[in-house]
Parts: sequence; C-alpha cells; structure tokens
Amino acid sequence: MARLPLALWLGLAALSLQAPPGGGPGPELPPLHYGENVIDLLEALNVTRSVRGVSRAAGPEPGVPAWKFRQRVPHLTLPWDYAVYLLASTQGALGFHFVARQSRGSAGTLISLVSPAAAARDGRPLLQLASSARANQLRLDYRAESSMEPASLLFPGGSPFARGRWARLAVDLQPHRLALFVDCRPAVLLERGGPRDTLSLLLPLDLQITFASLPGDAASKFLGYWQTAEISPSGFPRRPWHCENLADPFPVPYTLAEEGDLAKPPFDQGSPLAPEPPALADIRNYQQQPGEPEFPPPGALEERVQQLEELVDGFGAMLDMVKAQSSELLARVKSLESCECRRPACVWEGTQREDGATWDKDNCTTCICLQGEVRCSARQDRPQCLGCEYDGQRYQDRDVFLAPSNSCMNCSCLDGNVQCFRLICPQLHCATQEEVPGACCPRCQGCVDGAARREHGEEWAPRADPCQSCRCLDGRAVCRKRQCARLCRHPASPRPGTCCPVCDGCSLDGREFASGEPVPSGEPCTQCACLSGNVLCKPTGCPAAPCSEPVRRPGECCPRCQDCLYDAQPVPHGAVFTPPQEPCLHCRCQAGEVSCERLEQSCPPTPCSHPGTAQGQCCPACHTCEYKGHPYRHGETFTPPGHGPCVRCTCSAGHVQCQEEGCPPVPCAQPIRDPQRCCPICKVCVLAGEEIEEGAQWEPDGDPCTTCTCLAGEPVCGAPPCPPIACQHPARLSGDCCPTCAQCAYHQHVYANGQTFADPHSPCQRCQCTAGTVQCSPVACPLPSCPRPERQPGQCCPTCPGCSVEGAAVATGEQFPSPRDPCQLCICTDGVVSCSSRDCPGALCARPLPGSCCQNNCNGCSYGGKEYPNGAEFPHPTDHCKQCHCLNGNVQCLSRRCPPLLCAEPILVPGGCCPQCPEPPAGCLYAGVSYQHTQRFYDPSDSCRHCICANGTVTCQRQPCAPVLCTHPLRQDCCRSCDGCLYQGKELPNGEQFPDPAEPCRVCTCWEGSVSCQPRACPLLQCPFPARGPCCQAASTWARVTSMARSSLTPRMPAAAAPASAASSPAPRRPATRQAVATPPVPPASAAPCARAATSRVRTSRMEKPSRPPAGAASSVAACRERCPAGPCPALG
Repeated sequence: MARLPLALWLGLAALSLQAPPGGGPGPELPPLHYGENVIDLLEALNVTRSVRGVSRAAGPEPGVPAWKFRQRVPHLTLPWDYAVYLLASTQGALGFHFVARQSRGSAGTLISLVSPAAAARDGRPLLQLASSARANQLRLDYRAESSMEPASLLFPGGSPFARGRWARLAVDLQPHRLALFVDCRPAVLLERGGPRDTLSLLLPLDLQITFASLPGDAASKFLGYWQTAEISPSGFPRRPWHCENLADPFPVPYTLAEEGDLAKPPFDQGSPLAPEPPALADIRNYQQQPGEPEFPPPGALEERVQQLEELVDGFGAMLDMVKAQSSELLARVKSLESCECRRPACVWEGTQREDGATWDKDNCTTCICLQGEVRCSARQDRPQCLGCEYDGQRYQDRDVFLAPSNSCMNCSCLDGNVQCFRLICPQLHCATQEEVPGACCPRCQGCVDGAARREHGEEWAPRADPCQSCRCLDGRAVCRKRQCARLCRHPASPRPGTCCPVCDGCSLDGREFASGEPVPSGEPCTQCACLSGNVLCKPTGCPAAPCSEPVRRPGECCPRCQDCLYDAQPVPHGAVFTPPQEPCLHCRCQAGEVSCERLEQSCPPTPCSHPGTAQGQCCPACHTCEYKGHPYRHGETFTPPGHGPCVRCTCSAGHVQCQEEGCPPVPCAQPIRDPQRCCPICKVCVLAGEEIEEGAQWEPDGDPCTTCTCLAGEPVCGAPPCPPIACQHPARLSGDCCPTCAQCAYHQHVYANGQTFADPHSPCQRCQCTAGTVQCSPVACPLPSCPRPERQPGQCCPTCPGCSVEGAAVATGEQFPSPRDPCQLCICTDGVVSCSSRDCPGALCARPLPGSCCQNNCNGCSYGGKEYPNGAEFPHPTDHCKQCHCLNGNVQCLSRRCPPLLCAEPILVPGGCCPQCPEPPAGCLYAGVSYQHTQRFYDPSDSCRHCICANGTVTCQRQPCAPVLCTHPLRQDCCRSCDGCLYQGKELPNGEQFPDPAEPCRVCTCWEGSVSCQPRACPLLQCPFPARGPCCQAASTWARVTSMARSSLTPRMPAAAAPASAASSPAPRRPATRQAVATPPVPPASAAPCARAATSRVRTSRMEKPSRPPAGAASSVAACRERCPAGPCPALG
C-alpha cells in the first residue's frame, strides 16, 4: 500500500492554513451574478410568501433575508415548467449553489432530480446531493452513464455544514469532472476516468425537481436555514462569489490517490441517507488549487492548527478505509483468477444469441449482440426506413405534411419518395373574395367592426347600440333595428347590454318600480302597485267606524269618529291617556267625551317602610323614600326636621335608618361648642401633637415657598410675598419661590429670553421675550395670490379659500382622489377643483391583472380575455395542445407533455395532441390459411406472386423482374433469363448450334439468350471439279468431277466463298482462269482422300462447341491444300 509522501502532507497543511477561520462566507464575499439562466429555488417555490413550517430569519449577508426550515415543511417540488426549462437549457453540465446552515446532528437532502418511472424500478433518484451534519459527510448519488445504474460518491473534507455554521457551497457537475467550492477554501476537483465512473446528465421527460427533501421520505428533510438556493443549467466552472487572493482556474492537477475512496466513514447505519459502499474508482483524482500565500493573523493560528489536526485525522481514517478495500480487492482478484473466461451471450425474446450475431428486429431495425448487450439501430439500406428529405427538412416514412416553400402543396413521404398534390380549395358562396397572406385558399371578404373582424355571413349586435342586428355580406355590414314584442303595458327599461324592455318591473312617469312594489297614484283614495310590468290600481278600503256618527275630514279618504279636547289639548277618538298633573287618573276619549277614573286604590302594597312617590307616578315605590313629608333619593343622608346636628338619617331602598353621631375626644384643653356642629372644636391648631396658637405663622418642613397661619383652629397655608421686580412678565424658575426676569410668562406659556412667538390670543401680533418683558408688534401679511382671499379663524393673514367637495373642506393645493372616479386625482386651486387621470406605474410583469385603476397587478395573469390567479394552470385559449401556467403576472405556455409509448410507430389522431399507439392490427384469411399482420407469403395458386397481410387485407403482386435484352430468353422460376435460349419450345444452352428447322441449309446459334441464323458455311475445295450436294459442293467421285470439268470451262464459285456469318460482308468471288481449265486430271485414288479429308474436317468442325462461331470454310480449304498438293499441268495451246 502506497503511503502519502511528506510533500503532500505539507501541501495539505498549507491549504488548511489558507482557509479562513470557521469557513464562513463573511462580509468580504459578495456574491457574483453568474448568468441569467439560474433558477432561484426559493423564489420558484414561493418560500418567501407562504409555505407551512417556514419562517423568516437573519442571514449572514446584511439586507438579504434567510428562511428557517422546520420538520413540518412539506415536500417541495418545483412547478413542471421549471423542469421543462431545465430540460431545454441544460448544456452538458449542471451546477448547484447554496448558502445554508444545517442543524447540528441532522441529515437531509439539499437537492434531488427524480424520475417517477426510474424510481418505480429501483426507488433511487437520478441525482441527489445530501449532507449529514451527524456523520460530517457530503454525498452525491448519481447514475452511471454506461449502464444507468445507481452509484454514489463522498466528497473529500466532509460536509461544510457539519459544525452548525453558515457556509456557502457550489457544485459543478460534468460527465467526466466534478468541482466543489466551499466558501473561500481552495477548490476540490474530482475527475472521472473509467466508463463506470462517468456521470450521466441525461434528463427524462418526466423530470421532477425537489428541494430540501426527497419525496416520500420524511427522514430526508433538511432542518436549518436557507439564504440562497440556485440551479444553473450551464454549471459553475468557477465559484459564483468573490474571494480575495484566490483564483479558480485550475492548474495541472496532481493526484492524491490513483484508485480508492478518500472519503470519511459513511453515514451511520441508522440514517436514511446511508449510501451503498462506493466502488473502488468512485473518486479518481482529488485535486486542490492552492491560493496565494498569506500569513495568517496571530489570533487565528490556534484555530487553523486545530483544523489541520482534524484534517490529518480524517486522512488517517481514509487510509484505513483504503487498506480495508485493498484487502477485499485482492481476495476478489484471486477468486476471479479461478474463473473460466467465456464470451458473454445475449438473450433476445427467449432465444440465446452468440456474441457478434446479428438479426433483424423488424423491417427497419437490425440488432447485434456485443459483449452481452443487445444494441439495435435503424437500417440504412432501405429507403422506407430512412424517411424523406424535402426543402431541407427530414420526414419519417408515411408522414403527411405541407410543403414549407408552398403551403398549397400537400405532400407525403412513402418509401423514400415525396409525392405532392395541390390542395383543392372549397367553393365560396360570396361575390367578393380576398387573399389571405400565408394561406393557400382565398376567403370571402369580411367586415371590420371597430377592432373586431367579422366573417362573411356572421351576425352580431354592436356594442354601441345593442338594439341593432348586423350581418356581414360581401365586406359590408348590413344593420337593421331589432323588433321587440310588447308583452305588458308598463314594461321596465331594458337591462344593460340588451335592447328590449322586460316585464319583471314597471316604468311609469320616468320612475322604475320592481314587481310587487307600490306605485304612487296621486289620489289619496286609490292604491296602485307594479305587477309583472303592469300598474294595477284599486280604491282604498276603509274600516268601519266604532261610533254612530263618524266625521270625514277634508283631505282624508275614510271617515272616523270625532276627537276630544282635554286641558285645551286635542285627544283623538279612542285614545287612553293620563294627565300630566294627575298621575293617578286614567282617562279615555270616546265620541268627543273624556271619562276618567282614579287609580290610588289599585296600587299594590310596598315591601318597604318609607316608600316614596316619584314625579309623574301615582303609586309609591321603594326606589325613593318619603320621611315626615319630605322626599329623599336612594342613598341620600340627611338631618330630619326638628332634630339637632348630631342625628343623621339615610334612605336605602325605601327604608330610612337614623342614628346619633358620637363625638371623639378633643385634642385641646378648652374646646368651643358651635351650634352648627354636633361636637365641640378647638380654637388652636394641632400639628404633629403640638398646639399652635390662633394667628401664629410657620413654614412647613421641606416647602420653603409656603407660609401657614392658624385661623379658627385650622391651618391656612399660602405662598409668601415676593419682592417687586422690574419686568412685566416674570416667570418662576424651577426650585425658586418667587418669579424672576430670566424668562417670560405670557398667557400661561413660558418663553425664554430672546424667543420670538405669535401671541396666542392675537395671531396678528408677533412677540418677543426680552429680559422678562414681552414686546409685541403687528404682523406684515403677504399679498394673496387669489382674487377673493378669506381670513380663517385663528389666522392673522387672509389666505386663498379652499374647496368644498361633497360637504368636506379641502385646503388650497391639497390633492385628493376624485369621489366620482377613483382613477382620477384632483387638486384644489384658488377654490376650483380640477381632476386628471392618475399616473399609472408600469407593470413589472408581462400579463398583469387589471387593478382598480391601473393594469399593473402582478398577483395573477390576464391572458386571452380571462383572468387567472397566481400559480393557476389553464389550457391555451386557441391551441388545446398547450398548457399555460400563471406565475407572478407572467404566462408561460408549453406543449402538453405526452406519455411515453411502447409501440414503435405511434400515430397522431386528427384533432389530438399526443401520438397514440394504433389498435392491434387484425390478421388475414387467404385461400383457407390464416396469416398474421405484416406476414409475407407466396400465393398458393401462383408462386410468382408475393402477398402481405396488412390489418385484415391481403395485397398481392407479381415478383418484380429485371428487363431482359435478349430475344429468346429462358424462363427460370418467375423471371426470364438470358443464360440460355428458348427456341420453338426447346431450351438451348448458350453457344449451341443447330440447323434451322425451317431452312436446312441455314445454321442457328444460341448466344446470351438470342438465336441468330445464317447460311451453312461450305468448305472451299481446291478440287478441280467438285460435286454439288444438298447445300454445298463436294468431291465425291472422280468420273463426275472429270465430266463436270469437261462440260464447262468456267466452274461455279464454291459455297465456301459465302460469308461466314450474316453480320460479315460477302467475300468477292474468285474469277475463273484459263489456268484452272488446263489443270491436269487427278487420279481418283489421289482425289478421294482430299474430298474425304475436307468432308471430315467440316463434320469435325460442326460437332465441336467453340466459344465463338466457327470461322467458316477457311480451315477446310487449308486442310485440302495440305492433303492435295497441286500437280504440274501441261500448257494449253
């Protein structure tokens, strides 16, 4: 096992001394803006507004709030449109940036990317960054790029949140490299070398981004504080904050360990975040970038030494782990050495395939077995599998599309070929047509109604006049007045936005009445009411008078009985009353006469001894007292008449209790008795047990500004006289008994010397305190700016009048909202109110809601003529295949997410948004045999016809054959071939010669499927007198030759001189010469061999099958010349 060299330990010590104490971000670390595509997780989840279990807290950066997360915080998942944005903008890297503080002894998830489909298989997320403050570990769970199997690694140095302090953390993830930034410490770089270590950043369509917990795992919640949480689709190649004397670009990295896991011990076994044992190559390289050398301050040296010791302890634990893993690896190597090496095979649909074997999955897909894995790809040698390319765009086979360069062409891709047809425009039933830009077909000319466009034939009611009905005809709006049916006599006015009156109320003399409401008639004896749009009236009903002679008064509708007169006051008939002066009388007015009866005898007995009678009451009650003819209130104490001052009585709930007062002992020796008092009194003053003579003066203790005098046995105290002063308005200072001229006391106000003020009782006087005397002078008023100024109470100078707005006074220059229109702002100027529209600030979002006056409310969205609350999801108003999301006044519309399909060729249903798998196709029955869908077979009645079953329909066609260029081809299987000849029903091989059946003297030859015939080739004989055969001349007998030679001096040209083939030019005939006639006769014995040899030569030539046609008679003539040499002939005379 290799040991760490001393230079490496010194390097680690230097790196530790360069880190700031505590690792906190500190005020010297302002964050940097790293691109505009960073997703703010706290803002996207509305953590800053309303999330259960989250409260505001103080953070490390002043002015930036932090948020405390408790156990009851729910699982937080970002909205779906953020996942779509991350899918579309990821650039081969991913970055996380956090500023947080984790609770001590806790473990939780910082961020996770989850695929529900993958989690259903193995229960693991795609990507997860977790921190354990209990075990001091920072772990990354990921998927290996080669196999997409879950894997984990532990970052060196532990978790930056392990000590319960604030820390800033950034992680940059790339497939072959991981970078870790913590505060202003040197960066940590991990390089991933092998294929199993490569990090997969492929994100699926069902991606979910969760924050501060893992869905479904309550123990994974992050407990602590958050101030920053961001995701960057382009990663963080450098730390997104500033550090002094530290640069992030990495130099050539050096390796701490070639193979091994340098992390601390894993999470404790009870933790839900305990990872699986990491592989040997989880951490390839551990690289650090040293900062600029800096001498630490003296105060931080001890803490940095402690950090160095902790780091050394951590590396010791890492070395122990590496040793344990090394021993395990040695055991595994020994076990592997005893294994047999076999090439891995593949299993495909229950069939085992050898390594390197290939097969077709379908007509367009071929598969191969490589190292135990099946890899399939599209076939490139079949046009129907490659699709089509048209106008620079690719289309799949059987796609139907509009030509990009001409929208009037409807095209389709079939077997690699594009076929386009011009669209057929529908017939228009209008006189005036117009062309639509970008459209293929014309349309009927429409109409424009304000800002709205109306199609041809469309009917509508104008907003300005709903009583009209308009229709668009050939670009002109034809309007007519609507006719309303009159269903009642007094209908109510039309409702807003309608034309015809309604019968659910009444309209009479310009006033509106609801159905059932009384209607004034103008006649006192007539009652009217509104009933369903009609005003119905009837006479007023009068009740019967209870007297014999009722009286009907002018202006009244019904007669009534005559009234009474009592104490010059009229009393109506039938009224019962009690006279104010006689409360015990009960009177009634009956037909003009008043009758009364007394009520004293009907009073109930009282439970008290001295009940009293209140004013206006007849019967006594216990709430007052009556004693010896005098009334007393409840609780009143009095001296009864005829008794001395020592008897005191009290009235209590109608009872009177009296008692005689006892006199206490007097403190003086000679008291005096007063007739108005019950007890004697002293004529001296007694103060603190001392008697003070009548008229004596003294000063109370602690109050030098008070002088007391004893008068009639009572001390009388007051202020002592003060000496005269020279000022007019002196003021008494605190602690003094007499006023001085150091201040001014003026109208109950105290002013300092030199202070200027307005006279409280005369505002037109300006006063100044000088040496205790107030001097005032009149105020000079400025000229008012209005023609009719007014003097307000309490003011000296006249001012311009204010304004009166709905009974309220408004001062000049004051601004106030208009009472009639809240969207206007008014101002009072010289008594005149002028109003104007409010200035609306611009909205901070793209789709704000309309407010009370201004459309700048970003707490919702206004889109497509409708209003939606913040966070609402709604369908697109015109494209039903899109789903929109309202977020803080902004609307983001994305295509609906389609579920994954298990079929190879999904189809798009007309009017649908997502492709669907077609229905399972049906099989076929042909000639009594069943075939499956897409199965190919031969026609049982004709093996040259190929058939295919397509969804219940059988389509057959003859096998395509290449065209042949020969005249007599053979028929092989289903197609014709030029490998032989078919001539008059006989099959001949190439090169065979045969006599022409129609002409025996012609020879035919089969060559590459074509038969050509020509005259038979006769040999050129040198015999003097050849004999004529059926087709050629021949030297048969000597007598015949001699006879022919004698009979003719000029013999005929032998047939051997004929052309060898039809294609060659005819050879010139050899002219006859006299020398030939003089040729001496040859004996028969010598001539016969020549003829036999020539004949044999010709027959031999006919039996052979040369590769090319025979040359003709040339060879025969040569043979004749060799066997029959010319003899000498005598000269002819």
